[in-house]
Amino acid sequence: NNSVDVAQYFAVDPNNPQVEAIVDLKFKNAISQQLLFNADSSQQIMYLSEFERLEKIDPHAIYPTSIYRQSDGYTVASENCSKIEAVMSTTLTTSIRISSHVLGYESTHLADIYRPLGRCVIILDDKLMDPTYTNGLVGITTNHRVVLGMALEGGENFEKITIAEQINRYFAFHQVEIEVLVRSGNEADKDIENVQKILIELKKLGVMRHEPVLVVGGGVIADIAGFACALFHRNTPYVMLATSIVAGIDAGPSPRTCCDGQGYKNAFGAFHPPVVTLTDRTLWRTMHSGMIRHGIAEIVKMAVVENRELFELLEKVGPKYLVKTKFGTDLESLEGSGITDVKAFNDDCERIVGLAMESYVRAEYGNLWETHQCRPHAYGHTWSPGYELPAGILHGHAVATCMGFGAYLSWKHCGWIDEAQCVRICKLINNLELSLWHDIMDDKEIFHSCTKKMVQKRGGNLAAPLPRGEIGECGYMNDITDDELGMYLDEYKELVTKSGIFARNGYGVEVHLADVGLGETCHEALAHVRAEIATDGQHSFCNDDKCSDKKKQDVNYMMVEEEKKD
Repeated sequence: NNSVDVAQYFAVDPNNPQVEAIVDLKFKNAISQQLLFNADSSQQIMYLSEFERLEKIDPHAIYPTSIYRQSDGYTVASENCSKIEAVMSTTLTTSIRISSHVLGYESTHLADIYRPLGRCVIILDDKLMDPTYTNGLVGITTNHRVVLGMALEGGENFEKITIAEQINRYFAFHQVEIEVLVRSGNEADKDIENVQKILIELKKLGVMRHEPVLVVGGGVIADIAGFACALFHRNTPYVMLATSIVAGIDAGPSPRTCCDGQGYKNAFGAFHPPVVTLTDRTLWRTMHSGMIRHGIAEIVKMAVVENRELFELLEKVGPKYLVKTKFGTDLESLEGSGITDVKAFNDDCERIVGLAMESYVRAEYGNLWETHQCRPHAYGHTWSPGYELPAGILHGHAVATCMGFGAYLSWKHCGWIDEAQCVRICKLINNLELSLWHDIMDDKEIFHSCTKKMVQKRGGNLAAPLPRGEIGECGYMNDITDDELGMYLDEYKELVTKSGIFARNGYGVEVHLADVGLGETCHEALAHVRAEIATDGQHSFCNDDKCSDKKKQDVNYMMVEEEKKD
């Protein structure tokens, strides 16, 4: 059809990870819209007849629900059809890109996905609209955020704007209409009610199943928005643009979408990975230092049980500069630091993010549906999900306490590592200003209820991932009694809080949600946990009067910890 600029119609960035699928979709649309062939064209008749044949032999080729997922199955039946057996399979595609200036006007990562669709529906973390959290200098002509190594000279003019405004300008530049749904990124709001609110909003906007929703924000938004997409139309694709470390290397690419419930971390959820994950360090420049610190815990877990090189890089760079420079994005904080080779430092920061992501994705995507529990990336996540919310602490600090205790168990109970290795692991956690101990761990009643819930979640096994042999290797502990667990907890507390080996007596810095300006979860969550324990009636660990005493208490663990530090 001479009235159509075919070259422009098929214009796609060849580097786009979905280039083949996009071209394929455009080609089919071009045929059906008679852009390539006139109505009486013999070629069109031929292609349409081919479509009829493909309806039977490869329906994904012509009528895909979305281009990111395919399924297949094989069914057999007895002669009278009284017995039917089936094997089903699903193939998902996902792409991960670690890139800088994703919102720069020259970047087409997002534009190539949404321009063919005509619009972009965005679920946005509310903090990205708040100047207190995300105001930063952005180039007017480039839409680049100013970070380490980016000169302020060269004639570029800058304006201080939020990430939300940066997103608005990006899509306006690429002439893509946007619909923005703003949701809270607080842990206190990570509940099923907020998932339902997102579902209602997606329904009002008429989001289609081939239309990836763009999720922008940190770990909480990644979890609840991903969960909503998993439920909407039974599965709706989404793209994750991570604006925090937790989202950038863990919750963002994770297939485990979820929300909290009944005082327990990530109680409800679905397996639904994003079709594209974009991790951009330049967006971390304005993060609260406490959010940077707690995000590093998810990197430490992969270093300890999966990647020795990553562990050694964290030892080299982490204690002094990762938090201070916000992963190499804060130019001013390096003044007087003694770092002379800024490029080498920046390369180390980039390498840390890349190694953490690669280690995590290899472990996670090889066991997408958690069909087995040999999951190294669950290190630090065996007991902490049960006490994180009642303690009101940041996820990274909860994970860090559980990693330290896990290293101790590996040494004392399993004999898999020696004392020097255990102390080395705990030293790294402590030097990064993460928590080795929190006083909620004194509560054996809550701690043992964590064991019970995790055994339920892991299909009847504890399967606690722990360092084994050498740092960077993993084993799974499945045999420990409540009495042994309580004994080791007491010993571990003695080591990390009273031995004098660890700074701050093993306590972390900016540990609680309130310390970084987030809503607290502890009172409601603690009430849920207490009620659940009270109705359980099975406490093999309650052999003294302490258990009954604890039921009468409503301890504010944040106050207890502050008093101990004073």
